[in-house]
Amino acid sequence: MKIKSLETFCNQYIGFVRVTTDGGSQGWGQVSTYNADITCDIFHRQVAKWSLGAEALDIDALVALIPEREHKFPGSYLMRAITGLDTALWDLRGKLEKKSVCELLGGYRKRLPAYASTYMGDRQGGLSSKEAYADFARHCFDLGYRAFKVHGWSEGNAREEAENVLHVAAAVGDRMTLMLDPACELRTFADALYVGRACDEAGYFWYEDPFRDGGTSAFAHRRLREKLKTPLLITEHVRGVEPKADFVLAGGTDMLRVDPEYDMGITGAMKHAHLAEAF
Repeated sequence: MKIKSLETFCNQYIGFVRVTTDGGSQGWGQVSTYNADITCDIFHRQVAKWSLGAEALDIDALVALIPEREHKFPGSYLMRAITGLDTALWDLRGKLEKKSVCELLGGYRKRLPAYASTYMGDRQGGLSSKEAYADFARHCFDLGYRAFKVHGWSEGNAREEAENVLHVAAAVGDRMTLMLDPACELRTFADALYVGRACDEAGYFWYEDPFRDGGTSAFAHRRLREKLKTPLLITEHVRGVEPKADFVLAGGTDMLRVDPEYDMGITGAMKHAHLAEAF
């Protein structure tokens, strides 16, 4: 069964890929949640040309081959483009075998834990204060969530971020698991250390992408990790299984972050999951 055609349906914000085989079977995959028009263009120029005529169910071999041939192309957008192909092929396989992708992967769970995650704070009446964050955490608890992740403000004010960490913990920390993701907005190592010590004091479950290296310096995060009790969750912005393995081996994180949209689809996500499990 070979891939006969590949189509994209994109605007700036979201895109989809449709794979059609020579037998008429189809699978759909998602490309990206932002700059999807750029990703779709890369898909047609860099991914589709290597995929047409390939065996549709040889997913791992096909996905692994594209980066080898296109290694000079910008990695982030290329991996998002590959995601569209990969998820479409898994969708196709599931339809042919009349199974969910979960079943194809050997999944057995019927329930999964979930946490509520805030957007970045603002000054227009949304999450504009530590009190607003605490109120929202209580609201999420009432909705049934038992874990809550804070994204602070974009100013990178370490003192305000630390106060927010402690205030939310005082409000709901006795009944909710708490996490912090400054989204790489803290300016310096010292700022990241200051806020991280607040996480230690408040008993946060993880501390994610603290400062403005973009979440890519294994050395800096290893030094931070040595000075904190709160586990670090890094590698959202590290692409590919080899660089993530490097990050772990260098001692830069306690947990790995994986996203099928960024990390070469379901195939890539499973490789990263197995990597984390091995360590």
